[in-house]
Amino acid sequence: MKEGNEDLKFRVVLLSLMVFFVIGLGMGSNSADAATTGWNYTSGNWYYYQNDVPVKGWVYDGKNWYYMNSSGVMQTGWIYWKYDWYYLDKSGAMKTGWLKWSNNWYYLKSSGAMQTGWLNDNGTHYYLQSDGAMKTGWMQLGTDTYFFKSSGAKSIGITQISGWYYYFNNSGVLQKNKWLNLDSKTYYLTSDGRAAAGPYDILGKRYLFNEEGVLVKGLSDINGITYYTNQDGMIQSGWQTIDGRRYYFNSNGAMQVGWFTELGNTYYLGSTGIMTTGIAKIGTQSYYFNSSGILFKNGFFTENEKRYYANDKGELNYSWLTLNGHKYHFGSDFIMDTGWVYEGKWYFFNGQGEMQTGWLSSGGKWYYLDSSGAMQTGWVFLGGKWYYLDKSGAMLTGWYQDGGKWYYSNTSGVMQTGWITDAAGKEWYLEPSGVWIPVSRELEGKKIVLDPGHGGRDSGAVSGIIYEKNIVLSVGLKLKDELRKHGAKVHMTRSTDVYLTLGERVVYSNSILPDAFVSIHVNSSVYSQPAGMETYYNPNGYYPTASKTLATSIQTEMIKATGAANRGVKTAEFAVLRGNKAPAVLVEIGFISNAAERDKLITSSYQTSVVNGMYKGLSGFLSK
Repeated sequence: MKEGNEDLKFRVVLLSLMVFFVIGLGMGSNSADAATTGWNYTSGNWYYYQNDVPVKGWVYDGKNWYYMNSSGVMQTGWIYWKYDWYYLDKSGAMKTGWLKWSNNWYYLKSSGAMQTGWLNDNGTHYYLQSDGAMKTGWMQLGTDTYFFKSSGAKSIGITQISGWYYYFNNSGVLQKNKWLNLDSKTYYLTSDGRAAAGPYDILGKRYLFNEEGVLVKGLSDINGITYYTNQDGMIQSGWQTIDGRRYYFNSNGAMQVGWFTELGNTYYLGSTGIMTTGIAKIGTQSYYFNSSGILFKNGFFTENEKRYYANDKGELNYSWLTLNGHKYHFGSDFIMDTGWVYEGKWYFFNGQGEMQTGWLSSGGKWYYLDSSGAMQTGWVFLGGKWYYLDKSGAMLTGWYQDGGKWYYSNTSGVMQTGWITDAAGKEWYLEPSGVWIPVSRELEGKKIVLDPGHGGRDSGAVSGIIYEKNIVLSVGLKLKDELRKHGAKVHMTRSTDVYLTLGERVVYSNSILPDAFVSIHVNSSVYSQPAGMETYYNPNGYYPTASKTLATSIQTEMIKATGAANRGVKTAEFAVLRGNKAPAVLVEIGFISNAAERDKLITSSYQTSVVNGMYKGLSGFLSK
């Protein structure tokens, strides 16, 4: 019953109490002498008198109706009179309108008779059962089904009951087995009257309804599952394109998410169901999906002119990869590297991404990569040759320094030793270690002819297997190196074991016109005691004075350098000194016939001492 009836009940009870007190006070209490017309309370009961006679049946006191039994006693509560039920409150007054009694609601007509069946109370319909109790909940009348709310009001329109939605027409009758269009919404009412919810099959077609029973279109999430329906609300399956994006729905219409395989192809559908394309990170790995969404596996592929590699699981490779005998490298962006790459060390990868080893030409420079592919720096020894690579790894040519020392490599990068001629035509001497030791070049521009005596079939003085020709050639070559270090241009009559006549030696010297001519010999005697050094010049030669000065200078410095016996400067007209158009001398550097001197003459260290003395003598002469 509606809430307004509560106020009506309150007013009825209040009025009854007022009547009770007014009548009671007017009639007095337990008085046999009370008025003979009106109410009288006797022996615990109320009576109503008219002309001194107790009334029986219905009586109206001008305000309310009351009922007196056959003894005239006023009744309260329910009474049954002429096929109808009435209710008399505690004051005995007949009740009308809504009444709540024993947890049920009843309706009493204006006559007081209890209502049964349908009731229209101010436009709201109720149903009172045969016992008068107001109906709530479901009710079946014939073939029609109704539902009454907890207030007793008959349901009309869309109504939610126990979580389900139903539709009752304007008469309140539940509708079933039919489509319903209401307020621009579409419903389907099933055989039990419930509005279909979720996926629902109708005549072989599957439709989708939301939790409120409304037919939905497009993408919809129902109970945690996403579906896609067409414009008729029918659930779609398989691949679908929605707003330019691809989705997949299984045979039940549920949207697929995560990894998915179809016809041998692997796809990945994100948390929103959108098909993944391009490079995507999933978990801790990254993958590539082509424009059709298919996962690429086991090989190289190109995307935006960049190369990538995916393994047999489709995982993109990063860092190192060895494949078919080649090494590749991929950056943190999974792009295959080409060119120079730093991975703790420098590596180089060609245009196909293959790591290179050995010699590499890049940017007009040469580099060397070892068998691991690592670029080398500093000194490397390859094929019996030394190369120098600077801090950038570039191979150096020409002059360069390492550790404060000078080296020279030819155009092929090979470190040089011995004598070299630079681009300016200057000669330099590099030690066997390749180091150039800076020395004064006070002999720059000076020309000197060295003449190691004898040679070829002419052995010179001999002592056992020791030949003069070999000793003087060794000393001559050493002296040549020393003089060249200091800038002199040195010419030798012979630099190998060949035979030359004395005349050929003079002709050679005169073709050069040197600043000095030195013929080198080893002395010998039939006696073993003679020892020491001596130097000769020709007093009748072209330059006797200069020749004497040269002889004196060389003799003096050789004695200082070796400590040998000084046999002095002497004159002689040896063939090599005659007709020689240069200051010319012949030196005897020791006696092969003297065992002690012979032993020293064949040692490199002593020969170096001899050379140092001869160089200083020549230098002293030529610097004047």
